[in-house]
Amino acid sequence: MNSNILLNIEKSVLSSIIYDYTLLKDITPNMLDHEDFYLPAHQHIYQIIQDLYVSDMPVDEVFIEKRLDKNKATSENIIDILSAHPTPNIFAYIKDIRENSNKRKLLHLSHKIISNINETDKTTTDILSDIEAKKEYITNRNISIIDKIKLKDCSDSEAEFYCKYWLPIPRGTITLLSAPGGTGKTWAILQMAFRFLIENPTKRVFLWLSEDRPSLVKNRAKQICNNILNVNIDKFDNLDIAYSQPFTLLTKNRSNIGLSSKFNQIKSELADYDLIVFDPLLAFYGGDENDNSQARVFMQPFMNWASKDNKAIVFLHHSSKSMNQTQFNRVRGASAFVDACRVSYEMNKIYKKDNQTLDDDQLHLREFKLSKDNYGAIRYLRDFNVVRQITPASSATKVEMPQINVDGEIG
Repeated sequence: MNSNILLNIEKSVLSSIIYDYTLLKDITPNMLDHEDFYLPAHQHIYQIIQDLYVSDMPVDEVFIEKRLDKNKATSENIIDILSAHPTPNIFAYIKDIRENSNKRKLLHLSHKIISNINETDKTTTDILSDIEAKKEYITNRNISIIDKIKLKDCSDSEAEFYCKYWLPIPRGTITLLSAPGGTGKTWAILQMAFRFLIENPTKRVFLWLSEDRPSLVKNRAKQICNNILNVNIDKFDNLDIAYSQPFTLLTKNRSNIGLSSKFNQIKSELADYDLIVFDPLLAFYGGDENDNSQARVFMQPFMNWASKDNKAIVFLHHSSKSMNQTQFNRVRGASAFVDACRVSYEMNKIYKKDNQTLDDDQLHLREFKLSKDNYGAIRYLRDFNVVRQITPASSATKVEMPQINVDGEIG
């Protein structure tokens, strides 16, 4: 880190403590010690601050100056500190100070290792032992990477859901909707998008429906608005779709697996959307669909994104057809895809009693199974198996005819 930036961070931390010394009750020596400061004057002043606090003395510029060793720091240093703006996020700044302190110690250790190697009386065992001791010391000085809070201090709230009484979608996490190809996932997700916007007119929706042409998506959307929801499609200025091809995000470099930089770009470009849909999941994945370790690496950043930015993210996913048409279909691929979601739905067409023939009277309907429910969607759904209309009843037969998507496959 640039030394000027580091000095400004140190001044901001010291200024924050002088203006509000009660912060010291949460700043332990293992979190920040006077030796962690880069500037010797700052080291001296922080040591005085610690001594004053432990002695139950006022922590202010007057008492600090009384204890000042003029050979280590001056009044000008105190004035410089007090002129710095206190930070509202002091612990993030402290983490930077400690991190830079540890790096300086590692640099010092590397020089010492070279020096020890050049000493003929030092054995390799002695050198390695010294390295291990120093490494353990530096490791123990790291600020905890685990954010902790007392349970009694946590806020008390239930999970938030959108479209509660149609198909509940939780906010701040991932939902999975799976079905065999040609079952009507696009119809279902379009209706969900419009219902979401009717309930939340100030929010925004983004649909990346990579298997269908925008013109076909528009045609289906108009039929839903005109014949099911009875709303004018032109009123929805806050629903956008993608017409670019999906990016495969999982990257593999030798033994390293991660997400490409395109993921962060996608996050940035979709920052203003509240409901985001990716269809299908595997088009964005790019890994071995049966590999749980790869699937976890792919899903975790989406989980973090949804949680941190309080977004509802929905993946549409294919499942394999079952032998018995009345049974729901197993989600394709690694179980980690489902594990990462808090709510998962499986969708199926409705068949006659022979379990093989579609029920001509119910072509416009689909049965949804709530197959995973960590957040309590059942409170609103009332049943684990529900039937919902996804296409217009008047044109269900026409709609159910195989439609050719942009890739020339039956959709």
